[in-house]
Amino acid sequence: MTAPLWGAGDLTSQEDAQTYELKKLLNYQAIQAGLAKNGLKQERRPLLLIPEELSSTWLNDTSVKIDFYLPSGCYATSVLRELIRE
Repeated sequence: MTAPLWGAGDLTSQEDAQTYELKKLLNYQAIQAGLAKNGLKQERRPLLLIPEELSSTWLNDTSVKIDFYLPSGCYATSVLRELIRE
């Protein structure tokens, strides 16, 4: 499952998915136009990301080293945010 990253070009979603996305974005037409005007292109990103080769090693009682691989365009900070308990 993916979601749009707005920019110039047409949505690549189809049928019900495209209708849903366009309905949800109706109130943001000025932002959509600004993103397209500033050179961004229509893209899509996965809604669910599962890091590959995930491992962890406790360095001491309070520190842990976390290793993982992400595809291009994904952010490690997003994964770390999900791992941290507040």
